[in-house]
Amino acid sequence: MVMLSAVGFSFNGLIVRYIDAATPLQATFYRSLGMSLGLFCFYLIVYRGTAVRHVRDIGRTGVLGAALLAVSAMAMVFAMYNTTVANVVYVSSAIPFFSAALAWMMLGERVPLRMVAFMLVAFSGVSLMVGGGISAGAAFGNFMALFSTFTYASFVIVIRRMQNVDMTPMVAIAGVWICVTVPFLAGGDLAVSGYDFALCFFWGAVIAAAGHSLFVIAARNLAAAEVTFLMLLEFVLAPVWVWWLVDEVPVWTTMVGGALVMSSLVGWLLVGNRGRAT
Repeated sequence: MVMLSAVGFSFNGLIVRYIDAATPLQATFYRSLGMSLGLFCFYLIVYRGTAVRHVRDIGRTGVLGAALLAVSAMAMVFAMYNTTVANVVYVSSAIPFFSAALAWMMLGERVPLRMVAFMLVAFSGVSLMVGGGISAGAAFGNFMALFSTFTYASFVIVIRRMQNVDMTPMVAIAGVWICVTVPFLAGGDLAVSGYDFALCFFWGAVIAAAGHSLFVIAARNLAAAEVTFLMLLEFVLAPVWVWWLVDEVPVWTTMVGGALVMSSLVGWLLVGNRGRAT
């Protein structure tokens, strides 16, 4: 499931390329609106009379998790505004290490040394992919990327702590948090074209809703470090889609770095599953 989630999220960059004129805040608003409405409709169809109870079951911890996810998403928007995409990707690739540290401190989850080795290989691959674009300065943007990574890792810890409860409603509630917050940050300027509205709404209702929900389900069954490590597949596939569909040819370092990340993921799937089997 986590791999399917990563595949879905890997289309984010492609969708951004197709947005006509919407600002990042406007796109985030309509994406979150689509995500929340899509998921709430799904709950009404699947759970019917028990849909409200299903949402309430997440409790205060779930509301906290939703807030963490919303803050992470908003911090990412500010990061994109104030630093390079390469810097954001580079910092975001450290999320398995944040998740591992928090899970060890708060949940007692230990990370096998062989996983640490694969994580380091993947991190070096991401470094190679974006190394040419990493820049100094832009301290606020870099801090926002770091803050987004930390809050997302904290969101994963909430899922792991409540693994006996279906926490997927957190995703819908996070969308509500964002929809309430963005109008203030955007100064009320939410007017977009019908094309941009439809694209961003679809992005949220289908890709974001399914991707986040699959991730939450997967995180109930996998260690925090492992589930975030496997999400690095997103960084490998994202440049492939824009190369294939937009003819945006990646540089050789992106391809070599992507191969390193992919090999580390495949290696862990082979070695990790063998370890669990024994």
